[in-house]
Amino acid sequence: MIQEGLRRDALTILRDGLAGVDPVRLVSGALVDEPELTAWVLAMALESGPAAASSAGTRGSSGRTMLVAVGKAALGMTRGALQVLGDAVDGGVVLVPHGTTGEVTRDGVAQGAGGVPGPPKRPSWLPPRIALRSGGHPVPDESGCRAAEEISEMVGSLEDADRLLVLVSGGGSALLTLPRPGLPLAAIQETTALLLEAGLTIAELNQVRTMLEVLKGGGLARRAGAARILGLVLSDVVGNDPAVIASGPLSHQDWRGRDLEVMLRRRGVWERLPRAVQGLIRGGDGESAGDAGDTRSGPAVFRDPVIRVVGTGVTALQAAESSARRLGYDTRILTSRLQGEARRAGRGLARVGRAVVEGISKANLPACILAAGETTVEVTGRGRGGRNQEVALGAAVGLASIGTDGVDGPTDAAGAMADGETVSRARTAGFDVEASLRDNDAYPLLDALGDLIRTGPTGTNVADLMVVLVSDGYRRRSP
Repeated sequence: MIQEGLRRDALTILRDGLAGVDPVRLVSGALVDEPELTAWVLAMALESGPAAASSAGTRGSSGRTMLVAVGKAALGMTRGALQVLGDAVDGGVVLVPHGTTGEVTRDGVAQGAGGVPGPPKRPSWLPPRIALRSGGHPVPDESGCRAAEEISEMVGSLEDADRLLVLVSGGGSALLTLPRPGLPLAAIQETTALLLEAGLTIAELNQVRTMLEVLKGGGLARRAGAARILGLVLSDVVGNDPAVIASGPLSHQDWRGRDLEVMLRRRGVWERLPRAVQGLIRGGDGESAGDAGDTRSGPAVFRDPVIRVVGTGVTALQAAESSARRLGYDTRILTSRLQGEARRAGRGLARVGRAVVEGISKANLPACILAAGETTVEVTGRGRGGRNQEVALGAAVGLASIGTDGVDGPTDAAGAMADGETVSRARTAGFDVEASLRDNDAYPLLDALGDLIRTGPTGTNVADLMVVLVSDGYRRRSP
């Protein structure tokens, strides 16, 4: 059948897109191939590690090299770094979401249970000198705060001759939560849940987080003092700004509290924020939390980090594009910066597909249209789903959409697919597509139709990836 063939191809293209953002390969490749980073690596290898220790077991003047890895891709990024650096890394902390396993499938993608409270499963390749911790995501919890405090103390112990390798990926904002003194974690939890429900963009949410917490907005870099810092970043945000990714732990930011208040009022959430949060935002003009007199934010003098973005949504798009072309599709990348409300974005992608069918687009059949970005959902109903499921259901054409982290909303799905028969199949099964969208209840409908995409947490995290396949007859050529 035409639809079944297109569905198989869509899943193949998505799988290859995910493989293209394997954090192990991206980090190891950056450390080996980029000249400036290679020089940094050589300096670490020569100056630190067991060979640089004295016979008494103490560190000499060459200093130590420590590692901090935070986010959904933290384990994979750590593995890539250790493949290059090995014993040159003296210790560190890896902080991941609850339930992360670090195991790798035959497709090269890490998988895990995801969201399960308790310690993560420690992979056999991770040396004992590097601690593995876990925390809550997308709403922070006590265990994440304890891990953030541990990281803060470790980084604060660095001396001028030491080096710090920081590996950052999406999810790091929720994980690396260390509230400003006097602000209870409950206030941050309440604020995070409220802003997520209101559909704020990740950039807007992270502006607020930066005002409330110690290690964000360059706070981690300040904590390291004059130690040398190299930051490698896997971007999950549109624009790939290191100051936005994981709320920029290495990037100094100045937010005006009054501007944030105006934005939050415009979003209709200001009056619902905890009073302690309102007070910090109003009193925070010209400074992020790390600049606001908290001794844990580190000394006033610190080195500017070297920061490199090693993987983005474009990286996934390019891998997906190669896959689609191997399968015989005339392939176009529409955008790497798709934003906006999820169901509207899905309908926009459907219009692009129809333009191909009607000959308005220059793409030849069979055609593949690719997009990446991060949409938002303003929760007005009480249903269950996620932004990628709403993109697919909003389109209801030959479309597949997934989150590259393997998690879409509070569900076990990475995303979903839809086709030209989705609406009629839903009606036959007793569902009303528009009613499901109004109630933010895409999951039950798509689950009943067998249209959910389940990967499990993938161990990577860039943009959401969307594939539109259009054909007037299934004419796949052999790759």
